[in-house]
Amino acid sequence: MEKIEITQENLEKEKLDSEEILLVIGGIKYKTKRSTLTKYPNTLLGRIFLNPCIKEYFLNRNGRAFHYIMELYRTGKPLWPNESDVVTCEEIEREFEYFQILTIKVIQKDFDDFVSESRKKILPLLLFSLFFQCCIHIKLLIRLYGNFNNTVTIEITD
Repeated sequence: MEKIEITQENLEKEKLDSEEILLVIGGIKYKTKRSTLTKYPNTLLGRIFLNPCIKEYFLNRNGRAFHYIMELYRTGKPLWPNESDVVTCEEIEREFEYFQILTIKVIQKDFDDFVSESRKKILPLLLFSLFFQCCIHIKLLIRLYGNFNNTVTIEITD
């Protein structure tokens, strides 16, 4: 059986986490819980609302695009606009950047950089391994099917 200790500190943290926060972004009001924002402490809003004294915040940003930011905070998944929405993907990406939220583009760039660096080291090994495996299979095919003069010609092209 799990023992749960109820302390004054735990009660205060629970109360703080469930506290309602008011955000006014580009004139549009958004209400959410402090814990919704602080679960991403490396973002702009996550850092701001780690301060328990701040309960309201105003930013002169794109209020319509902020809806998509809030969906990410609430669900943990990015939501992108449909063709009929009044907000473009570019507007949302600008807001993601402003609010310091990693987007797929940032993650993709980091991955591409990693692959590019890794390729310099790993690709020669992979090519050698692939070539070695091909040689093994060619030898096996020669044994199975024979070759009239026991020679194999390998042509490498681009």
